[in-house]
Amino acid sequence: MQPLQWVRSFEATARHGNLTRAAQELGLTQAAISQHVKALEERLGVQLFERRARGVALTGAGSELYTSVAEGIGRIEAALGRFGRVSKDDRLHVLSNSSMASNWLTQRLHHFLAEYPGIDLRISTALWQTDAIGVKADISLFLGPLKQAGAAPIPGGDLVTVCGTGDVEEDRLIHVTGFEAAFEAFRKSRREKVRKRLRVVECDSFQAALLLAQAGMGRTFAPRLLAAGPIREGALHDLGPCDFHPPTSYWARIDNPHSKNARNFKNWITATAADWVS
Repeated sequence: MQPLQWVRSFEATARHGNLTRAAQELGLTQAAISQHVKALEERLGVQLFERRARGVALTGAGSELYTSVAEGIGRIEAALGRFGRVSKDDRLHVLSNSSMASNWLTQRLHHFLAEYPGIDLRISTALWQTDAIGVKADISLFLGPLKQAGAAPIPGGDLVTVCGTGDVEEDRLIHVTGFEAAFEAFRKSRREKVRKRLRVVECDSFQAALLLAQAGMGRTFAPRLLAAGPIREGALHDLGPCDFHPPTSYWARIDNPHSKNARNFKNWITATAADWVS
């Protein structure tokens, strides 16, 4: 039982970046949380956190462990939540990747509500799926490999390379956090063409990357679903598919199998996305 307590203390500390807040959440003392983390580090033989004046930060090994732990806890909580939970006929809770929600989905939700006018709709957003641990949504929408059990692809998740249509910084790349390997390959390819050091602007979302590209700040890549509008409007140049990253897709996963509204939403968003990118 102890290792599971250590893992729970590790996950809470990683999520909060602070031992005190983790202790408050779990109803333990800060000393107990610290002992659990230390015991887990000794058990694994790696350092999981760097201690700082105002909290803690994950090491490389800690980040790798947190990704797996957070995903596992999320699946456990979702599975437990499905038992005895029956969605109200008039409610729908959608959890969406934040770039998709703010840059595409919210502009079209009125069409869904016009088709299903009796629904009380709630939207939650997160940059990454692991940021939404504990959110009990009826349906989840995220970008990534189709590895999620029960996930179905949403058209437009393939990545395209784009740049602004005005004066463009040829030697600058707009880098989205979380896609390091792809951007490094992208950088090497561009460096062969411009034959000088490439500068980088880094941001944490595709929405921000597309806005920077439209402002002429450089080149980037993004899901076609998000880039299609600016490309049609003449604000971005489509430079072709991105060949520097494994195939990706937006996907929809019904987390509450009792929700008829979730099934209707899944069908609606799949059809709407297909029409948008065709």
